Amino acid sequence: MEESGRAHFMTRRFDREADGKITIKHHMQTLCAMDHLDYKQRATHTYAQLFMVIARLKLGDEAPLPDRLTIAHIEEAANLTQSIIYRMSRNMVMEGGLPLQELIQGNNFSGLVSNIFSNSMDQCSPYKHNHDQRYPDLICKKANNGKGEGLEVKTTVNVRKGGESHNGHSGWHVIACYNFLPDGDIAFVQYHVCMA
Repeated sequence: MEESGRAHFMTRRFDREADGKITIKHHMQTLCAMDHLDYKQRATHTYAQLFMVIARLKLGDEAPLPDRLTIAHIEEAANLTQSIIYRMSRNMVMEGGLPLQELIQGNNFSGLVSNIFSNSMDQCSPYKHNHDQRYPDLICKKANNGKGEGLEVKTTVNVRKGGESHNGHSGWHVIACYNFLPDGDIAFVQYHVCMA
């Protein structure tokens, strides 16, 4: 926006929405504010804490999920995946001096994390590897009264990537977004579960 010969950079507020002549205010809180956590302690809070706060506040129960899948399954799989990447990275540092993320190209690293997360979902949820075909990654044969339900898995460092499919198929997708930590570990920061 320009004003009196000066230019101003402006962004649209994410917590306001215009509806005709009415402004709708979306009240938002951070995890630190809701759970009285110290925001200055970077990379110390987990999604497990967020899900516990959501459960305590009875939020998110209306969000649709694939039949027989729970947030707890996704959380457990994410924690297992982070643990596996942590151990792999520690071994690489001890043996080769570099963390895992510095030895593998970005898109290949994301593929590795996706495969580990898919294996973790197989271990931590009723959704198991789909060996009958390539799509979807996981399947729960008992879901939907025995008709089955599929689930595609993707991980990414692009938090706003959304419901991208590897192959253009429709169906349930879980996209787990992660950040790299300074020591080479990863921390999941967001999950998208959607029907595409």
